[in-house]
Amino acid sequence: MKTRCSRWCFLRRRPFSRLIFRLKDLTTMTNPPPPTIRKRAPATVARAKAHMPSASPPAASDDTPAVVADEKSLSTSALAMERLSFTDDADDTSTPGKEEQPEQPPEKLVSDAFVQYLAMVIPKKTAPVRVVAIPGKGRGVLAGNRKYAVGDTLWTETPVVALPFAEDQGSTCSWCFKQPAKLSRCTGCKLVVYCNRECQSADWSLHKHECAHLKSNPRVPTIVRFVSRLLQLKNAGALAWDRVQELASAELSTSEAEAMANALFAARGMVSNGAFLPPAEALHLMSQIQTNGIAIHHLDTMKGKAEALYLATSLVNHRCHEPNAVPIFTGRTLTLKCLRPINEGDEIVINYVEVCAPEWERRRELADNFHFECGCQLCVSERDLAATVIAAGKEVAQNQKRYIPHPVPTNITTMAAYRAAVANPAIDPRQLQDVRRSLVATLMAVENPDWPALESLATDLSTTYVEYLGTTHPVTLFFTLPALKARVYLLPEGPTGMTNDAINEAVFRAAGLRRGYGRWHTSMRMWVASDSDMRQYEVDEAAKSLETYLAWMTRQSRTPDLERKAFERLGK
Repeated sequence: MKTRCSRWCFLRRRPFSRLIFRLKDLTTMTNPPPPTIRKRAPATVARAKAHMPSASPPAASDDTPAVVADEKSLSTSALAMERLSFTDDADDTSTPGKEEQPEQPPEKLVSDAFVQYLAMVIPKKTAPVRVVAIPGKGRGVLAGNRKYAVGDTLWTETPVVALPFAEDQGSTCSWCFKQPAKLSRCTGCKLVVYCNRECQSADWSLHKHECAHLKSNPRVPTIVRFVSRLLQLKNAGALAWDRVQELASAELSTSEAEAMANALFAARGMVSNGAFLPPAEALHLMSQIQTNGIAIHHLDTMKGKAEALYLATSLVNHRCHEPNAVPIFTGRTLTLKCLRPINEGDEIVINYVEVCAPEWERRRELADNFHFECGCQLCVSERDLAATVIAAGKEVAQNQKRYIPHPVPTNITTMAAYRAAVANPAIDPRQLQDVRRSLVATLMAVENPDWPALESLATDLSTTYVEYLGTTHPVTLFFTLPALKARVYLLPEGPTGMTNDAINEAVFRAAGLRRGYGRWHTSMRMWVASDSDMRQYEVDEAAKSLETYLAWMTRQSRTPDLERKAFERLGK
């Protein structure tokens, strides 16, 4: 299955995650530029993929590094090269009785250099993985000869190239992608910003080639800068450039090729020595970028901050139903961690699209952006239900209409409108996730929000994520926290006028919330890279208030050993 995409993606960027690059947003550029930008539309996919090997894979080696590449490529281009290689007259004439030639070894799906890179990014104590041909998918990655538990690290890598989204360029460090209150601008272009001199120095080897161009034309699209940085690596003879050449690419439509050509023409002017690729290779590079781009998301906001190209993670395939791995970002570093237990030989899969969306919406996103149709258990079962609904025609029940495409009201900005949408049986609850996230963000932004409304929205939001992503997924945990906070502030204010039984019940509720916070912290620690990053969650004011409340209310009760009894009750 070939895939291609005209967008950058990983998680939903609408209210909380990513903004995806779209080729059609590049306006036609003439010689000389200036390029212009249209505002990019919010999008819904996660990261583009195509996992097909290059047309002429390298020869096999006798050495076997930590990562093994095997099985013959299923690439159409590779098969075409084989046919071209065996069309000589000598090969067309067969001699009766001639001994058959020994079977040739299978083509390697990645080169030895790429294999060595994978071995480098995999932790030393972690078993090697295998790059294999997956029927119907192209290339894929299988787990090594060990069992992986939830939270285990599969590999850690830094991007070949990464740049902030255009709309965040002035508020996001161009190297680590943090967003501190104080940032320093580059004194040359006065466009790019950094946290400190260390970040600026780390980025200077590539930024120095574009600095003067950005000063004269600050509206250069991010994709143009991205391409120019890759070309700088090529000119410098960097090993990363050779590895990029092995990434998947996709066939381009006429409109896509034209838009890419315009971006490439603009990028050419940003290469210091004017060296450039032949047209076919240049378009191939643009296709690789679009097919393998990933949006960087930090756990503190779950908002996409930058576009990046990661080599190892580009090999991982998609699955809607129960993906077993998830990328976690710290600064510009990606750590691929186990989301579910993985056994030896299991394929490592992530999700490219918002899983909490109806099948018809996921299918449209995958077709539009990746040009394939998912065949996982979840998608097949929902497609079967949709076929049944369509066949029933007007006889279908209201609560079954959710399985077929239909619009969702876009003006849901109040709790009354939200409750009306929830009560509509034709609307799939997953279609309201964007609405819930938006309303939760609005409520959390005020000093004294409507706590019952916040608790209701956050609970609906996290419950839906639990159903489709699981309780320990970082997205689920991120939106569980507002629900816990709201429940703390909804506890009875104090013992005045309360019976002893009511006080005891309040203590039981508070003890349950404290246990919920404890479980939340335990789960979040699997995804947070360092103790310093975790401390931002430890200082939650609601958690501190909860401890004070629990101690105070316990003292007001006339029931001895109340706290012990509360935990005994919770344990039942």
